Amino acid sequence: MNSDQSDLPIRVIERSLGPDSVINDDSRYSVDGRPIPVAVRPKNIDDLSAILTESHAQDVKVMPVGGGTRLSLGNAAQTPDIALDTTSLNQPVSINSADLTATFEAGMTLDSVQSILAENNQFLAMDAALSNNATIGGILASGTSGPLKWQYGNPRDLVLGMKVVQADGSITKSGGQVVKNVSGYDMARLHVGGLGSLGVVCEVSFKLTPKPANEKTVLAAFDNSKSCGDVALSIFNGQVTPLALNVFDRGVLSATGMRNIEGEQYLAVRLGGRPRGLARMVDETIQASRAGGGTTIEIVDGGFALDLWRRISDFGWVDQPPPEVVLRVSLVPNQVQTYIDAIKASLADNAPSFVASPGYGNVMVFWQSGNTNNKLESSGNAIRALRGGAVSLGGSAIIERCPVELKSEFDVWGEAGDSIEIMRRMKQQYDPKGILNPGRFIGRI
Repeated sequence: MNSDQSDLPIRVIERSLGPDSVINDDSRYSVDGRPIPVAVRPKNIDDLSAILTESHAQDVKVMPVGGGTRLSLGNAAQTPDIALDTTSLNQPVSINSADLTATFEAGMTLDSVQSILAENNQFLAMDAALSNNATIGGILASGTSGPLKWQYGNPRDLVLGMKVVQADGSITKSGGQVVKNVSGYDMARLHVGGLGSLGVVCEVSFKLTPKPANEKTVLAAFDNSKSCGDVALSIFNGQVTPLALNVFDRGVLSATGMRNIEGEQYLAVRLGGRPRGLARMVDETIQASRAGGGTTIEIVDGGFALDLWRRISDFGWVDQPPPEVVLRVSLVPNQVQTYIDAIKASLADNAPSFVASPGYGNVMVFWQSGNTNNKLESSGNAIRALRGGAVSLGGSAIIERCPVELKSEFDVWGEAGDSIEIMRRMKQQYDPKGILNPGRFIGRI
């Protein structure tokens, strides 16, 4: 934007919503360390549409912002002209507990959604990090998930329908508010994991899940990583159906607040059900852990167990200082432990921490530079080792966080292959002027 147009973003907001709608607060809104001095917080979907209509007409670049928990995700690009804060879109639209469906505005935090659903003994099977701040729209746009992904799948699998404001301000709807919808292409899936590059999610309909009658968590410690990985896969392939199943290292254990349990690697299995069925699953999990070499096995429940899982999900996002490098790795399940052992060996002088879901083939990797002399070079070498290890096993890795100086060297989303041309055509179709998060998505589109 030319210097003589520096006040254009302010004029866009004033024309759309009036002079009192401009937010001048560069302490909250920034991307890759660069502040976005002008922001707007629309009060409803019509306001959001008006802002995007005027921004599109004036070619003003916009970055949608929810709770701000994943602003580190995305390629480096020009600083957007306006931060579009969705957190005032924070009301439930409809709740049909009998049909296990509900619709919410996308600026609601995950915790506020869960609090409402708990009144009917139901929940939304999502447990993304920092749920007190993360909005459901932001969770879907960033494609993030948590330990419950093991049982309930990706957050996109919970979406029945979606209302989106497109780059030109038009409002579109896809899907519906019931579990059985008409056949056809699920347009909502375009926006899950799309980082707001094709439209701004403003309303979402979900299928809900009854809360388990009872829950317990089995936590087991192992002297070697192979035994831990083998037991995790044996449970994955067995008769027990966990709500969540994660393996992690000592750094993560310390963050959970558990007492010091000796071991090299740890397994946490979250189980739920009626008393007799739950007791059977707990017994089978304990037996599998003991048979596989578990040295210490504990059972936790109640609020302590819920806090344990929240800390596992939040690991790496609340630490001070935060890890310089965070990767989201996807592999086939039987390669998860192979990958963990490989990266620990290749980065032995400064091994990363990890939280893995072996049953789903997901590994979150967290690397700190420590006292390294050249932190930037060390971070680059760590990324190459971590991503290279995943690719060598047939997997992929998204760089969720890294020094901004390295974003010119790496596409944080990885290689798109032939699909990049399809993605570019989609961007051209839905955002031909490139006003939504320009350059931040895969292939810098």
